[in-house]
Amino acid sequence: MRAKGKLSNTARSVGNPCVQAGKSLSRDATRNVIAGESKWAAIEPCQLERKQLVSPQIQETDARIMKVFKAMDGKVEAITGKVIKAIALRVNVYGENTTLKLSKGWLYRLQERHGIYKKRKHGEAASVDQEAAEVGRVKLRRLTDSYARSEICNMDETSFFFRSEAKYTLTQRKVFSGRKDPKHRLTLALDIYTALCWSKVAYDEISPKTIQNC
Repeated sequence: MRAKGKLSNTARSVGNPCVQAGKSLSRDATRNVIAGESKWAAIEPCQLERKQLVSPQIQETDARIMKVFKAMDGKVEAITGKVIKAIALRVNVYGENTTLKLSKGWLYRLQERHGIYKKRKHGEAASVDQEAAEVGRVKLRRLTDSYARSEICNMDETSFFFRSEAKYTLTQRKVFSGRKDPKHRLTLALDIYTALCWSKVAYDEISPKTIQNC
């Protein structure tokens, strides 16, 4: 006597990867699926996996786009979605008579396939000459050796950078260093003593963080 009843989602998923979890499946139907296991193994992937497949033309287009992208990554100021779309139009393998649908979805899937992420640039390491920095440290120590520590002030500046570079870029790198902002700016130099003198009237309202940021 054969058993009747329904199977759990786990049992139903065995042998048929395309079975929807929301539908019930009898034991008889499951037995038939298992019996035709070789048939199921020979068919194409289910719809969920099929979305990850791309045509040879798309693969060729991706290869051309990424060749240009890798040549630009880390060498230009910033790569945006518009830049990638312009590259795609230039290297289009479909020909001039075919219009690519360069939608947000297309750009998102391209980034997913090739591990491209939007990163914020950190610091100014990309514009630093390491050898010059070491020489500068030595010179600075020589200049300050004759002064007491109480006479050495740490200066800071606040500026309006009207020619600042973009702070975000699309890249395959885990960390993307920024460049120092150009000197086309309005600058105010400020030391801690001057800041306290200026704030004498409102001294009670100054927080430790305010002094720390000077």
